[in-house]
Amino acid sequence: MEAYPGKLVAAAYQGGLWQNPSAARDEAWQLFRSRLELCRAIGIPVVIVAADMAGKPSIELVRSWQDDLRRAGDLASEYGIRLAIEFQARATVGNNLLSLAAILAPLEHDSLGICLDSFHFFTGPSQSEDLARCPAELLFHVQLSDLLAQPRELASDSDRILPGDGDIPLSPIVEHLRRTDYQGAVSVETLDPLIGQSPPAQLGDAVRAALERLGVEE
Repeated sequence: MEAYPGKLVAAAYQGGLWQNPSAARDEAWQLFRSRLELCRAIGIPVVIVAADMAGKPSIELVRSWQDDLRRAGDLASEYGIRLAIEFQARATVGNNLLSLAAILAPLEHDSLGICLDSFHFFTGPSQSEDLARCPAELLFHVQLSDLLAQPRELASDSDRILPGDGDIPLSPIVEHLRRTDYQGAVSVETLDPLIGQSPPAQLGDAVRAALERLGVEE
């Protein structure tokens, strides 16, 4: 479990790949290829892709998505990139850790794994017990943030604060990473506009201190 200070470990994020056939979808796939080219050029090994699925849940929808996931994984493999699919708490399909694992595992694709985001883990239907049931090899990236005094149903990205400063129980996640000897990167995603106004060096120090308090090693 590493924080990788000063190293580019992941690019966030790509969306729009799974929408219904349209000009917007075609544009998203073109942008996706361009991002893969850029990441290969500057040495970023992982691209985070949103599981922004819409539509009525059905086995047909899942199978169609698996076809798209396989296509995305094959394209990423051409560039030597791995894709960390980030489940979205309010998506109609794949909105939790175990569902996404169940969708990805049968594909057995080396370039397809999961981005575990604590915000979506906490605000969606995932549970701490799910961590032990998710295949460790599927976990490609981890993003930590926190929420303070906010109903889960009303929480938005702009409510994210530094990990350890709010109400999300992050210890089970960190303990799971340590127990499974997770070797990937751990990043912090805080979209609170007030935090974003901090000078970069000051923000970096605050993020580092937050991760150290949680026991995330550099």
